[in-house]
Amino acid sequence: MNRRGWTTTELMVALGIAGLLLSIVLPGVLMARASARRQECANKLRQIGLALTQYEATNKAFPRCAWTFVTLLPYLGEEALFRHVDFTKDLRGAVANVEYVPVAKFRCPSDPWDKPPCTNYAICGGSGHAIGGEDGLFRTTHRYPNRPLPSSRAVTVAEVRDGLSHTAAVCEILPGGIPSDKELARLRGTWRTPEFFDLAGGEIDPFIDRCLGVPDFPGRYGWQTYERGNVWSKNHYGNARYNHTLTPNLPSCINNSSIPDGIFTAASLHSGGVNLVMADGRLTFVSNSVDRAVWRAVSTIAGGEPLSFPY
Repeated sequence: MNRRGWTTTELMVALGIAGLLLSIVLPGVLMARASARRQECANKLRQIGLALTQYEATNKAFPRCAWTFVTLLPYLGEEALFRHVDFTKDLRGAVANVEYVPVAKFRCPSDPWDKPPCTNYAICGGSGHAIGGEDGLFRTTHRYPNRPLPSSRAVTVAEVRDGLSHTAAVCEILPGGIPSDKELARLRGTWRTPEFFDLAGGEIDPFIDRCLGVPDFPGRYGWQTYERGNVWSKNHYGNARYNHTLTPNLPSCINNSSIPDGIFTAASLHSGGVNLVMADGRLTFVSNSVDRAVWRAVSTIAGGEPLSFPY
């Protein structure tokens, strides 16, 4: 029996149909995968929120700022890693045996950044730079020269007068900040402004405007960067701590060489915004278009601002 092969026209029609079907199906598949990654990312944040509430119930206070993720390890099922932390030393010495160990619970699967031991999650330091913005759930335990320090101890529930459900605890960031990487994306680095701004003298808005002007791929234009989220075990600005000076998915900057004065912005690869865990463990999704005043208000523990959630 003779079998007739496909003609060129038939083959082209078949390929065209296959291409059409692929163009219809593929976006749906990609969207489903992105949705699944976003959901997994949110679930990890929920686990961190639950760990925070369990820690507070046990210790009658929230973790100390710089030690937050380290002290949450037992509440996240990482008891074996926690046993290698030496609490007889300062933070740098205490985490020497664990800081380069990747912890999947601090990574969002939506982010392809592959340089462990980085983190996609950071604790909230407050509404702004260290001169006047140490008003969040996780305040610094370091004293900077000529800087007032509201509290060097752990915050208690009684101090959160705005209410736990109205106070930011943990949000998303994009790790990065390799000085030699000229292709580093705008939202991955913490960029050094060429000028120094006198924030105490009222130059806060010019500093913010300068940061908002950071171009895409700033390294190509001579901008220098500081690390961001590269080590999960150190909850200080530059690693796993952020503030609410700017709304989500805008640049992060340090004031020339002054890290405490910096803008450390929440960011993610999710479409339209970031996941945020409140101090009561509740998860909410915050739009990039959230009002700046509302975003700053939710970062404080006792600002007294009226808020409405979800955004």
